[in-house]
Amino acid sequence: MARIPESEIERLKKEVPIERLVMGFGVELRKHGAELIGTCPFHDDKTPSLVVSPKSNLWHCLGACHLFRHTMATLMLEGGADIRFIQAMLGHADLKTTQIYTHVAIRQLQEIHRAAHPAKLDRERGEITEALADDDNDGAE
Repeated sequence: MARIPESEIERLKKEVPIERLVMGFGVELRKHGAELIGTCPFHDDKTPSLVVSPKSNLWHCLGACHLFRHTMATLMLEGGADIRFIQAMLGHADLKTTQIYTHVAIRQLQEIHRAAHPAKLDRERGEITEALADDDNDGAE
């Protein structure tokens, strides 16, 4: 399948108001401060979770879409994806925004550190050596 050129995507972002696009999906929007809110068309939504920002021409979902997005980014990071790739995929302008996903990776890193640190390995080697020595002593008796 052919990829839409980046220039075409940028042109559409400038020329098509996001609220018009969202309403084209059958979403009824209502004013909420400077933004518009409605039910998200991507999941079964009972209360408005879709926030449309006409000024920035962007949207985001505070419901299941956000949950899936967060889960996907966290799992990719834990799976070894570079945080810069995740940043680009999520469309974050600043890496600091993406770094919220690293808290889980830090927990995973601590577990790996505990499991693979040389001190633990030395301790295990010592325990094995001691067990072998005990077996040798048991056989000598």
